[in-house]
Amino acid sequence: MGKKVSCIIPMLGSGGAERVMSYIANYLDEKGHEVIIYTLLNDEEAYSINSTVKHIHIDSTHKNKVLKQFKRILGLRKKLKNDGSEVVISFDRFIGIPAALFLGKKVISSERNDPYSNIKKGSFWARVRNYLYARVNTMVFQTEYAMGYFPKKVQNHGIIIPNPIPNNLPDRYEGERKKKIVAACRLHTQKNLPMMFACVTKILKKYPDYEFYLYGDGPRRAELLLHLSNCKQDIQDRFHLCGFVTDLPEKIIDAAMYISTSNFEGISNSMLEALALGIPTICTDCPAGGAAMAIQSGENGILVPVGDRVKMYEAMEYIINNPDKAEEMSIKAVEIREKWSTEKICSQWLEIVEN
Repeated sequence: MGKKVSCIIPMLGSGGAERVMSYIANYLDEKGHEVIIYTLLNDEEAYSINSTVKHIHIDSTHKNKVLKQFKRILGLRKKLKNDGSEVVISFDRFIGIPAALFLGKKVISSERNDPYSNIKKGSFWARVRNYLYARVNTMVFQTEYAMGYFPKKVQNHGIIIPNPIPNNLPDRYEGERKKKIVAACRLHTQKNLPMMFACVTKILKKYPDYEFYLYGDGPRRAELLLHLSNCKQDIQDRFHLCGFVTDLPEKIIDAAMYISTSNFEGISNSMLEALALGIPTICTDCPAGGAAMAIQSGENGILVPVGDRVKMYEAMEYIINNPDKAEEMSIKAVEIREKWSTEKICSQWLEIVEN
């Protein structure tokens, strides 16, 4: 007999954590569990959720920010207390965990970003986070590096589960690759978009038959448009800000390369997808170590130091000028489909829920 599972996340927008939550919820639902997803910031659904998975939005209209958050905790706690759930999976630390603790339920939480960069170590909020993480039943981390940040009382009930790769991706592209560079990310400061733009602009100047496509939305979009307006028309015409799309694999599968310039990440879902599609992939070797877990540099992709524009540009040129080596990386990269398949990764979440 299945269990009732409540899942908590700020929203179900276009981010990586949101996609992973949608996979977990759908998988648990398909395995016979009754699943509710509670969202806290808005009720949008960027990813497909099974019709049998309930989605409940917990809203608060209070004008005071502190009271607004407190009202969300109380509102969510009331729902959890009465929804009959036995297990809670929270991707929200400061509302989800306080709402779920001490209700007689198994509480599973997960650190979805680089803890070294996300909250200043030793700060009030870092101490609150550590206190809460120490009191859940299971803490899920994406990498050993991320788990190593926390005190032993958190690590003692920690487990490493990387992100799943979709099982419905198209086969690796076998034809001649289009002369396009692609990236997909939230348009946020942590992605180091100035570095991305600088390297891409330099490539476009030297290689006039190449184009760049950036997929994703976020708070830095206006800033990027302003930067682009200062470029020559020829660069502007080959520099495409595409926004969020639901069919990313089909859009990028034939690209010459995928790039990521992040200063820090949990594990980039778009990077995993690019590798699984066999797109020659270049990423910064950023904390919390997700890129290094997935990429063996020079074999199935290329890692470059964080913030190093020279190395990133050189890696991009290397892919352009060494098509045979790029093809070898492409063939090797798709092996990650089996290693981090949705079935393998989500079955680990299932085991935590059921045991």
